Amino acid sequence: MKLILIILLMFFLVGCEEVPEEAEKEPEEVAEEEAEEEMTDEEVCEEALEEEPEKDLYEDPLLRFFGKNLEYLLEEFGEPKKVDQIPRGTKVVYYDDVIFYVDDNTVNTILLREGQALGIELGMSFKEIEEVLGEPRSEDFDEQRGGHLLCYFLGEEREGLGEVEIYIEAEDKASADVITIIWKKYWW
Repeated sequence: MKLILIILLMFFLVGCEEVPEEAEKEPEEVAEEEAEEEMTDEEVCEEALEEEPEKDLYEDPLLRFFGKNLEYLLEEFGEPKKVDQIPRGTKVVYYDDVIFYVDDNTVNTILLREGQALGIELGMSFKEIEEVLGEPRSEDFDEQRGGHLLCYFLGEEREGLGEVEIYIEAEDKASADVITIIWKKYWW
């Protein structure tokens, strides 16, 4: 009896072959793959050019200051209107339309008073901002400040923090009053 089972087991194992992958595919799938293989180098290049490249956050004229030091700000913007020092050594550097927060001689927060960053600007409605940046991570009403707040995380995320976090405040959703951009990567 054991001999018969062993012979059957060997017959079964030897007789089983893997089914080629192409035999499992539908004829339409095989035709699509063959058509893809026949693309010329020129067609491949054209297809790659049609894809939107991922924009580097730091190409933005304002966000490029993240990680830079106070001396760099002074070279680029000139003498500030005012510089304050708040607890823990943070310097607040005021210019007409932007405020920079500098910790350990490193820009890590930007408060926009005029102008634009990442295609959004003060005065835009929340709907217009969503058209540019997409769906926010959160939207809340801040009882303490008496206004609405949109939050976006851009770039890499780590331990619940976005590489760049954007907070947009407004008394009503029709017009953004304050845009705060924080470079959370500074704390990683």
